[in-house]
Amino acid sequence: MKNINDKKMNILTFDIEEWFHCDFISSDKNWSNYEVRIHKNTDFILDVLSNYNRKATFFILGWIAEKYPEIVKKIHAEGHEIGCHSMKHKLVHSMTPNQFREDTNRALNEIEKIIGEKVIMYRAPAFSITKDTTWAFEILNELGITHDASIFPAKHDYGGFPSFGDAKPSIIEINGIFIKEFPMNVRKIINKPIVFSGGGFFRLLPYNIIKRCCS
Repeated sequence: MKNINDKKMNILTFDIEEWFHCDFISSDKNWSNYEVRIHKNTDFILDVLSNYNRKATFFILGWIAEKYPEIVKKIHAEGHEIGCHSMKHKLVHSMTPNQFREDTNRALNEIEKIIGEKVIMYRAPAFSITKDTTWAFEILNELGITHDASIFPAKHDYGGFPSFGDAKPSIIEINGIFIKEFPMNVRKIINKPIVFSGGGFFRLLPYNIIKRCCS
């Protein structure tokens, strides 16, 4: 793994999934029983981005693309980048390599048939690519993924990758294949990496702390 460069980057991404797609909320997967919020929330994000003339990368759950293709069409029509966020939000380390390949390929097919172009970006559910599942990068490469944003370079309830190294845009090399990696941001506090960005952290941390970490 090597860093791409040391220039500061401002990268904005969103995971397009329902609130109930977390396994600790709906492990039974009876998702039809839950309130649908994806349309309202996605429209809010798109309106804010439009007001500030900003573009972002949207990692789409294949389940969302299959059930609500109009959401994917709208995001794409407004000029945002489309990435893949798996089919049904299964953790990578809970699957075998073949299961991961099937899940990712199905999600890619659902998204690509809507936008009419190849998807090259991927983010694993809950950043669940770990040091023990780096085989996932080989499968992603096989499926045409060139850019990944799945690494959580600290401890995480769903895995994490504390030994990844610097939390900077990097190039991952494994068994002769290369993938550009955009890991989650961290700040070291008493020499311990602390993640400060992302939906859960934005809800918990005061804005002035997040702003200071981003500077």
